Amino acid sequence: MFKYISRVPRSHREPPEDPPVQAAEASTQSLATGTIDHVGAGGVEPGKDLVDDVATYVGKSISDANKYHLLKHHFRPDAQYKFPQDSSTKRSFQLKWLNNNNWLVYSKEMDGGFCLPCVLFATGYRAQDPGILVSRPLRNFGKALELLNKHRAKDYHAGAIARCQEFEDVMDQEKPNIRRWIDRGLAQRVSTNRRRLLSIVKTLTLCGRQNIPIRGHRDNTKDVLEEGDIKDGTGHGNFWALLQFRIDAGDTELSDHIANAPRNAMYISPGIQNQIVSVLGDHIRDQILRN
Repeated sequence: MFKYISRVPRSHREPPEDPPVQAAEASTQSLATGTIDHVGAGGVEPGKDLVDDVATYVGKSISDANKYHLLKHHFRPDAQYKFPQDSSTKRSFQLKWLNNNNWLVYSKEMDGGFCLPCVLFATGYRAQDPGILVSRPLRNFGKALELLNKHRAKDYHAGAIARCQEFEDVMDQEKPNIRRWIDRGLAQRVSTNRRRLLSIVKTLTLCGRQNIPIRGHRDNTKDVLEEGDIKDGTGHGNFWALLQFRIDAGDTELSDHIANAPRNAMYISPGIQNQIVSVLGDHIRDQILRN
C-alpha cells in the first residue's frame, strides 16, 4: 500500500528511534481542492519492474494517478512468499505484521515495511526526517512490534489515514470532488445571475435607445414589492412597467428573480439603474473611440 522511501543497502539496520530533527511537512495532495498532481521536476517515473514497490517513490513527488495505483496495486506477498533472512540477526519480515496492520506494506526492493498512508499523505512531523516506516523501511525485525505500535500512536499517522481514505473515496467516485462541486455551484449561480441581469440591462438599453424616461414619481422598490404587482400600480415609471411587460411576455428568469431574490440583491433600485446606465455610457464611448 504505501510507497516512497530513500534507498539504503539491504544489510543496513535501522535504529529503533526516529532522529530528533527540525519540523517539516511531507509532500501531499490537498484533498479539499480535488485537483490532480502530475509528476514534475524532481518527480519520478517508475520503471515497470518497480511500479508497485513503495520504495520507488519514497521522498519523491508523485501524481494522484500513481498514488491511486499504489493504494490499489502495491506489492502484496502471499503465504508462499519467502522473506529474505537478515544475515546478522537471522530474522526476517513477517507476513502476520501485514495482516494485523492494513496500513503496512512490504517493499521487495528494500526488504522492509512502510506505512503507505504516511508515505503518501503524512504531514506535521516533529522531525525533518519522519524516520522508520515513512522515509526509511522497518528493518529492525527484532523490535518490529514495538516500532509498529509506536508509529500507530503518532498524530500524523492518524491524519494520514484519514486523508488516504478521503483520497480513495474521491478517486473511487464515492464522494464528489469538493473543489469541483463548489466551482460547479458557483458557476451555475453566476450564470443564473447573468441571465437575470441581462433582462434588466436590456430594459434600460431600450429606454435609452427610444429616449424613454426611466423613473416615475414613486420609483421605490419597497412600494412595488409591497403591492406585489406593478401592472395595476401608478406612478412607478416606465422601467418598472417594461419589466412587468417582459414578465407578462414570458420572461421566466426575470419573473423568478423579482419573486424570489433577496431584497438587497434585486439589481433594480435607482442606484443600480444609475450604475448600469453609466456602464452602458462607457461602453458606447469606447465603441465610438475605437471606430
